[in-house]
Amino acid sequence: MFTALEDLPSRNQPAPLSGYNAYASHKALREAISREAPGADDTRLHELGATVGSAEVQELVKRAHENPPRLLARDAAGARLDEVIFHPAWHDWMRICIGSGAHSLGWTDERKGSDVIRAALFLLLNEADQAIACPLGMTHCCIPALETDKEIAARWRPRITSTAYDPRSLPAGEKTGLLITMAVTEQIAGTDLKQIETQALPDPATGGYLLSGRKWFYSVPQADGALVLARTKSGISCFLMPRFRPDGTRNSIYLHRLKDKAGDRANASSEAELKNAWAQRLGAEGRGFEVMFKMIQNTRFDVALSSLGLMHQAVAQALHYAGGRMAFGAPLKDLPLMENVLADLSLESEAALVLAMRTARAIDDAKHGDKQAARFARIAVALHKYWTCKRTPWAAFEAMEVFGGNGYIEDRPMARLYRQAPLNSIWEGSGNVLCLDVLRAIRQDGEAYAAVLGEIALAKSHCALLDDILRELETYRRAPPEEAAARQFTEKLTLALQASLLIRFAPAFVADALCASRLAASYRGAFGTLPHGCRNGEIVARAAPT
Repeated sequence: MFTALEDLPSRNQPAPLSGYNAYASHKALREAISREAPGADDTRLHELGATVGSAEVQELVKRAHENPPRLLARDAAGARLDEVIFHPAWHDWMRICIGSGAHSLGWTDERKGSDVIRAALFLLLNEADQAIACPLGMTHCCIPALETDKEIAARWRPRITSTAYDPRSLPAGEKTGLLITMAVTEQIAGTDLKQIETQALPDPATGGYLLSGRKWFYSVPQADGALVLARTKSGISCFLMPRFRPDGTRNSIYLHRLKDKAGDRANASSEAELKNAWAQRLGAEGRGFEVMFKMIQNTRFDVALSSLGLMHQAVAQALHYAGGRMAFGAPLKDLPLMENVLADLSLESEAALVLAMRTARAIDDAKHGDKQAARFARIAVALHKYWTCKRTPWAAFEAMEVFGGNGYIEDRPMARLYRQAPLNSIWEGSGNVLCLDVLRAIRQDGEAYAAVLGEIALAKSHCALLDDILRELETYRRAPPEEAAARQFTEKLTLALQASLLIRFAPAFVADALCASRLAASYRGAFGTLPHGCRNGEIVARAAPT
């Protein structure tokens, strides 16, 4: 008798990964919290892990991406509005994100380890969705730049660090919580910020400045304030440009269009024109790069965390699917070559994690006055941002391939993850910019490079391959390699640091696999090429979500 397809049970199709705790099932992350923030209470991580692993949050994220924001330029009478309209799912999701404190904990909790916990919160949120990385990350990272003017910081900081999400279009002083963004990139300038054309003229009536120019990428245009680079008589300067003027009227910020992006579709990015937009200067005139870098160093770290969240989610999805799918008479995950692929993906994710959380501790220690930690973080952030963001698109693609055709359709999250994966490598410093920044840091501060080499040397004599690379890296103490070789150098330095951290902090079967694969001269980056003798099954079991 014929049976209708809708009456058949699911046939060898694993159920979606949901209803799990993204923190409790992440062994390497829990170990990192115990190590890098000893004694810290991880209750909020357990709570957030259950939230982001829930079917409810997954549905919110899905709906937010299926219904991207739209620009409402004018009202019915033709008056300028320049409002961005979001689907209710976005607001519900943002309310969870802001409520977690992932944008503020490092500033509101002065205890040691708070930055490590904050980084883990941000990481967990980005496992669910990376579109929130921009509004949350920039809101978190603006504080050091604002602190260059104590009066401005005193007014803005309490609402920026609030855990109340307030999407209303009102002057900042009338809201319970604020979002902050950046308006830096211009059509003519791109990465070459010295070409910025936006002009800033003093406004004697208010003591502020009036900004005029066009910003090619103005992300999170619904934010309550933006850090803007503009040109004054003394050179490029940094400004805080609020959405509303001091008299309560709308600032002269005009949105020409929202960008139609490959991914990141739930988050709004725009082109904006400033026509005598009112702003206040942060820091001295002509010192805008110096002020902005206080923010950019933090945003680079958060961008890398966002990529790590995506990578770990892609790997978790692949492990879950391969564990529930039968092929050729066995679970897909147990087929030798597939097991190699899954183990290699898991290894990549854990190596990125140990570097991220070690860097988070360095950032935390630096805030508490540890100058050596600040030197280490200066280079470690760039290494983490460069390599994690570079590896994430490849990992997302490889994880998608585990699903076969099921990974290429929108029913599961793999297509969205794949579209999202390249973004963070572009944003806040592309690969070339970061590699050149590493070389610049070595030239300007030899002690920063010494701090990284010292960290690597803590695993000396445990792996001959690492010892060889360390000796080579030592030769660059006096002079870094030439610019054309910056990528090879940065990659080698990052892999050596990851290997050292895994040797000291991960199970031996994890560290041995990374050293045997990534440090070998034959390494080419393809997943599924772990050499014979690696304990692939144990690596997979350690990483599999429960």
